[in-house]
Amino acid sequence: MNQQTILESRRILAVVDDLLEDLTIQAHIPSYLSQFQASDLQYFGPDLQRQLSVLFDIERKIELSQGAPSEELTLAHRAAVRATTDALRGVGFGVSEKYSPQTSAEDSMLRFSNIIQTLRDLLNEKFNTTVEEDLQKFEILRDTVSREQTASADVKALNREVQSEKNLRRVEVQRRDVAIKKLTEELESIQSSAVEEAREFEREVKEQEEAAAVRYKTEEEALLARVQALEANLAKAEELNHKDEAALRQERRKREQFLDGLLTQYDSEMSKKTTDLADLGNEYDRAKRQLEDLDKDLKVFDEDQAKRDEEDKIERERKMHLDAILRRMEKSVKLVQAFWRGFAVRTAMKKKAGKKKKGGGKGKK
Repeated sequence: MNQQTILESRRILAVVDDLLEDLTIQAHIPSYLSQFQASDLQYFGPDLQRQLSVLFDIERKIELSQGAPSEELTLAHRAAVRATTDALRGVGFGVSEKYSPQTSAEDSMLRFSNIIQTLRDLLNEKFNTTVEEDLQKFEILRDTVSREQTASADVKALNREVQSEKNLRRVEVQRRDVAIKKLTEELESIQSSAVEEAREFEREVKEQEEAAAVRYKTEEEALLARVQALEANLAKAEELNHKDEAALRQERRKREQFLDGLLTQYDSEMSKKTTDLADLGNEYDRAKRQLEDLDKDLKVFDEDQAKRDEEDKIERERKMHLDAILRRMEKSVKLVQAFWRGFAVRTAMKKKAGKKKKGGGKGKK
């Protein structure tokens, strides 16, 4: 080859090498800035991040545009891609050993880069071989072209898939934007209503507290007055109970003295009775036991005097019991007296009958 052909071949290889570097850089650029790894963003710096944001904004506009994008938008996108690629190449992103990208590369771009690399190798061999070697490698080139066509078909299919995925993502983004807007409006409405409800609730609580304070104060005054009245009534009731208790004690002493007299008389009379009065003695024992029960009831009454609420009822029952005992005692005394009079009459009649028998016997003789 002459010198001009060598220079042209080197220029072509340099263009292909630039294309490979551009493809390598583009393969590591995702669809959104947020998909970059944090280490990559830190390596870029703020200026390069702003440049990437501009590129992604233009791509979003192209995605949202209906039909084919405008020529102005297409030119802006090409300029942004070129400027971003040059900036990334300037910092050595993916094209030097200075920094290795942490963001995963896109598979379709890598495959396309491999195809271009294969073509570059073929061109390099072409420029460095003779015609005979070219003829020998023509078959290899034809196979490579066939593979390239197949790969191109794969790339087109992948591009269609990418475009379909972009359309789906665009629809999803629009749907989510509408949902976010709706949720934002609902949140603002809920916040405003919550503030109004909170104010209304505070006002109602304050009014209820004031009304409750007035009501509780009135009830407290009424309860204090009622407590004072109850204390006065309690003092009067205690005084009356003390008087009634003293009168009942005095009455009980009188009754006990009377009962003691009756018992003494009863004991003196019973000592004179004979064995024929055993039944009457049993009745006396029963009456004595009843008197002991009465004495126990009186002691229980003395011990339970603190139960002022039941004193009236206990007093009435005790009076009724004492009256019943007295009636039984009177009935018993009358019975004893009647029995004694009968016994005395029978004894006197027996004595008279004995005397009559003795006098009659003497007359018969």
